[in-house]
Amino acid sequence: MTPRARTTLRIAIVGAGPSGLYAAKHLLIDPRRDVRVTMLDSSPAPWGLVRTGVAPDHPNTKNATRQFHQTISDPRFNLYLNTTVGTDVSHDELRTHHHAVIYAVGASRGRALNLPGEALAGVHDAIDFVGWYNGDLRQVDLPVDLSCEQAIIIGNGNVALDIARVLTSDPDSLSRTDICDHALDTLRSSRIRRVLILGRRGPEHAACTTPELIGLMQLDGVALTADTAPEHDDGATGVEAFKAMLLREVAHHEPRASAKQIILRFHSPPSAILGAAAVEAVRVTDAHGVETDLDAGLVIKSIGTRTREIPGLAFDSSTGRIPNLHGRVADAVGIYVTGWCRRGPSGVIGTNKHCAAESVDRILHDYAAGILHPPRSAVGEFDTLLRARNPLAFDTADWWRIDAQEVDAGTSTKPRRKFLSVEAFVVAARGEH
Repeated sequence: MTPRARTTLRIAIVGAGPSGLYAAKHLLIDPRRDVRVTMLDSSPAPWGLVRTGVAPDHPNTKNATRQFHQTISDPRFNLYLNTTVGTDVSHDELRTHHHAVIYAVGASRGRALNLPGEALAGVHDAIDFVGWYNGDLRQVDLPVDLSCEQAIIIGNGNVALDIARVLTSDPDSLSRTDICDHALDTLRSSRIRRVLILGRRGPEHAACTTPELIGLMQLDGVALTADTAPEHDDGATGVEAFKAMLLREVAHHEPRASAKQIILRFHSPPSAILGAAAVEAVRVTDAHGVETDLDAGLVIKSIGTRTREIPGLAFDSSTGRIPNLHGRVADAVGIYVTGWCRRGPSGVIGTNKHCAAESVDRILHDYAAGILHPPRSAVGEFDTLLRARNPLAFDTADWWRIDAQEVDAGTSTKPRRKFLSVEAFVVAARGEH
């Protein structure tokens, strides 16, 4: 194949979370590279789940965004927040104006349990509940009712433990984080005194990591217990062996006196969610077919997330990912993926770094080989098109104004107060707040 004439490499990235930003960073790492990166995100704020998914009492994890400040300020980088692909601009238009499009859209919906009663009021996906207290604009009005005494979280991964910690923490301690005021007010009036964390299998299969488990063990005013201890380590070594030891300690020690409890309950696969109009209990059925109904006025499903399908691209519903080879989408010239939509919802923030670099290297290889179709427009035409379509798109300068005003709205102990409506973002972006 004869390579095409070289022009400025133009790449569109859909998604302003870590996976997309790592891709942009890798594209821009060489200041001499003749490249222009266009990043779009439907949210009026960048950082993806670092902003809306990380627990508010994990500020060091949130600070991971600092490594991207130079990237989004690079003159070869254009940012369009509050911009929805498929509404403000079509997928085909992205392809027309760029050599390649990288989808870094993450996994934005919870996985279904497919159980009776799953649609009852008071049953929420973990990603929605976390978004409620973290300022995800789509979840600000989530109807959260904490008037019950017992809540149940289905699943025992890190997000489940984060939610249990938020539900039982002293609201005064949470007030020193960036948790949203509406969530803090609801937590202050909460009647929840006990949180059950259900695991389908035994404690040796607990999905949480050791640091998150230690965090629960050290939570002031909360007694952590477990109904079962690991019987054996199954050859576990290192971190997994240490986690098993901690779980045995939790199961065997006498819990300290406390007004609140978190209980790790194992061998408890749910078989139904019970209630009339709202959830009242969760039925679990053990391996012997014995059913037990556990009271609950709040149920959080924390069993993983799924990527939303992208029109025109193949989607593997069994894995929740877009089929690809090293980041290149099959049978779609110029379309690439990175992050969770590439590999499925797995790994931590840093996992996206290698994933994004591999996808970008595949693009650079295809560009050098002349595989990519050149844009059918001049540089700058896409910006003109998009700003005419969506005058409320926020660029990097807008974001820095928004960011500064969120920080200014905080206090000496609260790092920032997030804006919770598009209108508030617009006012801040225009410097009118």
